[in-house]
Amino acid sequence: MPEINNKVPKTDYSLNRIYYQINPSNKNEYRTITLLWNVYTKSHNKPLISNYVIGEVPPDLQPISQFHLSQIMRMKDQPFF
Repeated sequence: MPEINNKVPKTDYSLNRIYYQINPSNKNEYRTITLLWNVYTKSHNKPLISNYVIGEVPPDLQPISQFHLSQIMRMKDQPFF
């Protein structure tokens, strides 16, 4: 039986992790962005973006830039064959 390729590609931003973005109009608010890898289509799903919440960012989250977030939002999901 052939091996199934289910490895996640290496990128600057790891998939299956949670990132945050500070609200540009209110520095006391942040939102979380989750990037998930779909093993069936071998691509990432659209990012899961929460609403802005008031508070301090947890220390285990990493920031994501507006540029990278806009690039991820532009990517189309690949069709499954």
